[in-house]
Amino acid sequence: MKAGNTGSGTINKRRYILLGLLFYIILLIVYAPASLLPWLLDKSGVTQISLRNTSGSLWNGSGQLVSLVSKNKAYRLTRVDWNISAGSLLLGRLKAGISFNDDALMGKAMLSIKPSGLLIENLKLGLPASTFAQFYKPAALLSPSGNITINSNMLEISKGSIAGSAKAQWHDAGSRLSSVNPLGNYELNIISSKKGDKANINIKTLSGPLKTTASGSWDVSKSGMLSLNGHVQPTSNKLELEPLLRLLGRDLGGGKRALRINTRLSL
Repeated sequence: MKAGNTGSGTINKRRYILLGLLFYIILLIVYAPASLLPWLLDKSGVTQISLRNTSGSLWNGSGQLVSLVSKNKAYRLTRVDWNISAGSLLLGRLKAGISFNDDALMGKAMLSIKPSGLLIENLKLGLPASTFAQFYKPAALLSPSGNITINSNMLEISKGSIAGSAKAQWHDAGSRLSSVNPLGNYELNIISSKKGDKANINIKTLSGPLKTTASGSWDVSKSGMLSLNGHVQPTSNKLELEPLLRLLGRDLGGGKRALRINTRLSL
């Protein structure tokens, strides 16, 4: 009887220890700090963005979203708030509702962090056109004004791959080089290939005195080269638009100028 009681006591003791360890692990998960999220972003292979100055918990927190230009250089994008679904962990990913709300960027999206990369769903963003000049230096010459909206039902981003589509519209476009203000509304569409290694891009005028058409591609998986070719031609206000058009090169006839963009954008 004594031997049996001793064995039973040992088993019960082990159960209590295991339950204690399980309870401790649950507490660590529940009270995990927000500072853990930048580490998870890094481990997912995302190298273009990160979080700084985080506060709150892993599940419900906020921080400063930054764009990583290099190891020693980062641009502050916006303040971001998130609310993570604990149930998504059972599917092997971290899924969160995120929102942006400051002067630099406003909007919301559903974001999933997976071992293979990022899944962005129901993306709706709005930002001043002047913010764009921070990331594309030639745009700083134009001193762009107006507002940009970005919408996407689904974008899946991983190292050297992008799947899905997105639409960006520039509303009430303007520039300090033109007395015509606003210059109209313009649209950019990006659609990835089935493999996600390349993406097709096109630009068109929705309304305004500058007829703009351009198309090109983005080599996502290899060089990261983004190339666009097209033309811009004024349909009215030709004299007022000349200082702006002159930046694009010589007149090809009828005020038409070639539009060429070649830059490198790596994932």
